[in-house]
Amino acid sequence: MRLRQRGERRNMRLNAEGGGTVAHEAGFAMSVWDDPAHVPPLDRAQLQAYMAFSTYIAHLGLEVLRADAARQEVAMRCPMRAEFERGVGSGQWHGGPIAAVIDTVADFALTMMLGRALPTIDLRIDYLRPAVHTALLATARVRRQGRSVGVVDVDVENEAGVLVAIGRGAYATRLG
Repeated sequence: MRLRQRGERRNMRLNAEGGGTVAHEAGFAMSVWDDPAHVPPLDRAQLQAYMAFSTYIAHLGLEVLRADAARQEVAMRCPMRAEFERGVGSGQWHGGPIAAVIDTVADFALTMMLGRALPTIDLRIDYLRPAVHTALLATARVRRQGRSVGVVDVDVENEAGVLVAIGRGAYATRLG
């Protein structure tokens, strides 16, 4: 494995083909062709910065509340916006943005561990009750971080702590 000091470099980048480097705020970069098992986990601030590299994810307005590598958990908050409403003025979340939150938070739980974004293989969601006039709090837990596939479970609660949706995502972890 080759770790290279990048001094004060604070940006993270991936080229379109999935190659290149990921420069961590801690000042290290790892070639994605190097051994991913030795990448230091990303912290809360690094995950928050990483989200800015996707205009869609940035549009969701997610805030990283917690990034716990030891427990392999990530928690994020997504504020309600008019663009996320099921019906104009209803204040009720549409299922599409909830699915996007689940997929993103799950992906970032593995991203925290592997230092790079991962493509979604499968995503399953159960909507348990409507979320109305509330932000969403999503907690992702890595269930399996395998060489080729990672599996993550996500609980989505309203601000009162009531479970409104659950999801499970599978992600490709193999390089190349």
